[in-house]
Amino acid sequence: MTTEPPIVVHIERNLERIIDDGTARTIEIESQKIHLLKFNNKPIQGATTICTCGLSNHVFNSTLGAISQEILFGYFTCYESDNWLPIISVICEDLLKNHRAFELGELYKVSGTLFPNEGTAALYCSYPAFYGDDIWMCNETMPPTYFIWLFPVTTEEVAFIESYGPEKFEEDLLMAQRPRLLDFKRKSLIV
Repeated sequence: MTTEPPIVVHIERNLERIIDDGTARTIEIESQKIHLLKFNNKPIQGATTICTCGLSNHVFNSTLGAISQEILFGYFTCYESDNWLPIISVICEDLLKNHRAFELGELYKVSGTLFPNEGTAALYCSYPAFYGDDIWMCNETMPPTYFIWLFPVTTEEVAFIESYGPEKFEEDLLMAQRPRLLDFKRKSLIV
């Protein structure tokens, strides 16, 4: 009997069982395999989530000290695109190249032409609020693995975050307006 790695157990407990053909793509970076897994109807009905599995085999520097990290990228399934897996692959390469974890509130700049809303300018690094509290951290890995949710933000939102900080963005805009963050065509929260 084989024992599943703790990160696999954590993903399956919080998303769903990983089936053999559940891997949307496997990439190899620095001789390490990272699986990009797709889950249907996660975190909600009609949505798809891409979750990395294997990025956590690396230790990254962060303000919390040495940590591991996995990425969540969710969207309404109607926005399925051939762009998403390559974007996540490039993000994984960047994380491994820099050996630095994403921080909450950080912006990862992207080209808006890759998204249905061409006003998209970055991916925002967030606590995975829509995925339930338990997915945030896997304590069974050494060091602990943090799951970061990436969602698109517009040029105006990036300017707001850069001017006022991520806390004000989350409190004054996200909490107040409750946007549909899985809607990749959503309008900017800044009018």
